[in-house]
Amino acid sequence: MFPHRLVFLVLPAFLACDHAAAPTAPAETAASLTQGKALTREQMVRPTLAPGFRSFANQSGGPTAGLLTKVVPSLAKAGPGIVSEPTDLGTRLDQTSHGFSFAYGMNESGQVAGFAAAASGSFTPDAIRWEADGTPVVLPKGSPDGQASAMDVSDAGVVVGVDNEIELGGGFVQHAVRWNPDGSVAQLPEVSGAIAHSAEAIAGNLIVGWVQLGNLETRAVRWDEQGIHLLPSVGPFTAALEVNEAGTAVGYTGPGEIPALWTPAGELRLLELPKGDNFGFATGINSLGQVVGSTGINTGGPEIGPHHAVTWSPDGRVHVIPRSENTTEDFSDGTAINDAGVIAGSAVDRTTGIKTAFIWLHGRRIEVPPGASEGPFINDMSETQLAGGFLPPGSSNHTARWTLTLPRGVGK
Repeated sequence: MFPHRLVFLVLPAFLACDHAAAPTAPAETAASLTQGKALTREQMVRPTLAPGFRSFANQSGGPTAGLLTKVVPSLAKAGPGIVSEPTDLGTRLDQTSHGFSFAYGMNESGQVAGFAAAASGSFTPDAIRWEADGTPVVLPKGSPDGQASAMDVSDAGVVVGVDNEIELGGGFVQHAVRWNPDGSVAQLPEVSGAIAHSAEAIAGNLIVGWVQLGNLETRAVRWDEQGIHLLPSVGPFTAALEVNEAGTAVGYTGPGEIPALWTPAGELRLLELPKGDNFGFATGINSLGQVVGSTGINTGGPEIGPHHAVTWSPDGRVHVIPRSENTTEDFSDGTAINDAGVIAGSAVDRTTGIKTAFIWLHGRRIEVPPGASEGPFINDMSETQLAGGFLPPGSSNHTARWTLTLPRGVGK
């Protein structure tokens, strides 16, 4: 599920700055994209989807049809039997090499996909699969000094993600990969001439993501038993971010970031924007065809503009998830939706800078613990659990998992 989705040194230009136009200068070469780049840790941890979603800065402490119609928002602490306190999956695999971690995807059994990296020094993150009992498993990568991140995990325990392989001379080549349940890794088929590939989500035997072409344009792709397939686009920058078991994928296309859906047959459908909004991203879809994401206003600047969490019903209608009536939040993101129609998301109050995570249940917005001072966020969910992270006082980001227990009758 979510606004699951990490590129380190070969991040596409359109993902690094919001609403970027197609480049007018000559296209950079793969070598110039990767060599001699002294990037900060924050830049390296930027996600493989549009700015503002699964953002390291935002998440780690920097400044049914008609599903959501006619509801009154309320902000409430999670009561007993709704969302548990987080289970801390930690940051370190040993005492020396890993200082912070992120979770991007999860499956129904509670396995979580993400990465862990040192809090200082050489940035060489490892792809991690946390088992249902919380045990972290380091997944192999192409080179010891390379960078890898797990983006999603299927119910069968297959993990997909990216592996940045070091080349002679210090450059990186980004591959999309899959890790089998036994931990063995295989590179996914690639588009000839493309300079970067990313696997964002998996459902059954289907994998979706994006590739970056030599001219820096990106295209949404789907992998299946026949190989890799380019999905239709209406502009130069497109990515598929999530897929359900039926083979329906969601993401965005451009120019201007338009929320998009691809049918199992590969047909592109543009999703409706709320009145007044001019950009958006679809980041999650359940087996019923309900879609969740974010839409907002692009003011033309380098930063993402005000935006709000939204959902699309299977007939294509868009519904805005109301902001909390108790805050002045400018930014809220819908990140995941399960088959019970429960939506997970995160928000930022523009006045205080306080970050909160929430679920949306029966027209009620329920805050996810711990408190806002520890900046919780949710990136994915199953029917019974949430996956994301939080910031314990004085610490780096910790991967976490929450138990979700719904009231009787919800989702039935």
